[in-house]
Amino acid sequence: LRALISPGINIQEVYPGDVYVTYNQKISKKVPLMSRVEVNLRSSFQLENTPILFPDSVEIIGSSIQLDTIHQWFTAEMETPKLGLGISELSIPIEDTVSKVTVSPKEATLFIQPKRYTEQQIEIPVMVEGNPDNTYVNLQANSIKVICLVPLENFQELEEASYVWKIPYDSLDTRIPYFIPDVSYLPDYVKVIRVEPYQMSYVVSRIQS
Repeated sequence: LRALISPGINIQEVYPGDVYVTYNQKISKKVPLMSRVEVNLRSSFQLENTPILFPDSVEIIGSSIQLDTIHQWFTAEMETPKLGLGISELSIPIEDTVSKVTVSPKEATLFIQPKRYTEQQIEIPVMVEGNPDNTYVNLQANSIKVICLVPLENFQELEEASYVWKIPYDSLDTRIPYFIPDVSYLPDYVKVIRVEPYQMSYVVSRIQS
C-alpha cells in the first residue's frame, strides 16, 4: 500500500482494516445429456424404441457454485425432416447456454430407427382361475379384443401367437364389480390403441352345498 502513496504522506489509519475476497474454484463434472429434437416420421411409421443419443453425457466446466445447480444439459432445439425406413444418424449441436460455463463435446449423434407399422386386432380369451369351492365368476365376455399397431415385420408372429389372460381369483376386489383388462404380457413392440371392452364387468356366484 505504501508503494502506491506519494512520499511524505504519513498513513494514520486504513479503513476497512480487512478485505474479504470470495474465491470460487473452477471445477468440472459430468451431467446427463438430454435431447431436444422433435422427430417427424412419414405416414404409417412409428418409433419402436426411444432414439439413442451418443454421447449420453457431457462434461461441463465452471465455478463450483454454478455447477452445483446444474444437473443435466440439453442439445440444441431442432426438428427432423419426415423420416422413413432405416436408421438415421443426425448430428446435433451442443451449445454453451449458461454464462461462464463451457461444455464438451460440442456435438452429439442421435440414432433414430423408424419402422413401418400396421394395425392389427388380437382376440385374447379371458379366464379366472383359483376359485374357491362352489364359487363361480361370470364374466361380461369370454375374451377381450386388442386393437393395436405392430411393426410390419412382426405382424405374422403376433397373428400366430396364442395368448390367454388368466386372472387369479385372489386378485379380484369383489367390492368393485369390474376390472381393467391387462395387456402388459404383450410384446414390447405392440402399441395398444384400445381394448374392448375397456373394463370387464363380472358377477361372483356362490352355490350353497
